[in-house]
Amino acid sequence: MHSFSDAAIEVARRLAADADLPPVTDGEAIDPDSYGLDNRLTRCVLSDGKEVLLRQSSFLMHSPRNRVDFLRGNRIPVPRCYAAGDTGSALWEFVPGRPLGDVVDRKAADDIVWWRTGAAMAAVHAVSFPAPLQGPIGLNGLKLRFLDPVDQLHQDIDAVRDWVAITDSP
Repeated sequence: MHSFSDAAIEVARRLAADADLPPVTDGEAIDPDSYGLDNRLTRCVLSDGKEVLLRQSSFLMHSPRNRVDFLRGNRIPVPRCYAAGDTGSALWEFVPGRPLGDVVDRKAADDIVWWRTGAAMAAVHAVSFPAPLQGPIGLNGLKLRFLDPVDQLHQDIDAVRDWVAITDSP
């Protein structure tokens, strides 16, 4: 099976050791055409026969652990993340199947595939935050801060003050 690079197997072995998993003995690239979008996906086999997924991002990114915990806390099913670092690589629970891009490319995306994709996206987008929190949601996480509505109103007024002429008479 061994069809992935020595660098990838070393990353997988390090992450498996970090997670106290049995050693990685073999692996196979499961999306050589980059259907993992910005990720290289490799199915790895551990010495006990268990399969895990090595996901390697094409750019540096923070560990997904906080995002996984947040999604699970909001009842969004997410595969288990065994180990991750701030290099864009993570070792995940292996879920059999094909990447969505592969299914679409093979023209095998039927109504059930699109329904499941839509249901998963709807569940993620239905997560709500407490009213007094605000901030950008980025690819690498959430940067939320408490919001005082009165203070926000004052900031909004200050931001447009130059556009507003204050006079004593109408």
